[in-house]
Amino acid sequence: MCVHRDLAARNVLVRKNLLIRIADFGQDRQWDYQYLVRSIQYASPFKAMARESISESTFTEKSDVWSYGVLLWELFTLGDDPYKEFETAEKLTTFYESGGRLTKPLYMPESV
Repeated sequence: MCVHRDLAARNVLVRKNLLIRIADFGQDRQWDYQYLVRSIQYASPFKAMARESISESTFTEKSDVWSYGVLLWELFTLGDDPYKEFETAEKLTTFYESGGRLTKPLYMPESV
């Protein structure tokens, strides 16, 4: 089993024939600190992360499924920034814990 830990639109490559490849260039680039959550082991953009990944540094296949949902949201909003109103991981965690979720994008069909 593989847990990606940073599944997001920025890590998806698309070829001419629409072949999709998941990549991870996070260690090769410097991130803007407002999008990071830090622990001793890692620094990652927090807006695509599940609550338990942000607050407990827990990454599982379930947290990758959450991130995949955020990736789909990014695609259906044509690249909009998820949770742009939250500047810190702590504020996003509070939003999650109060039951908050992303709104359905305009271009996302009901079947998804």
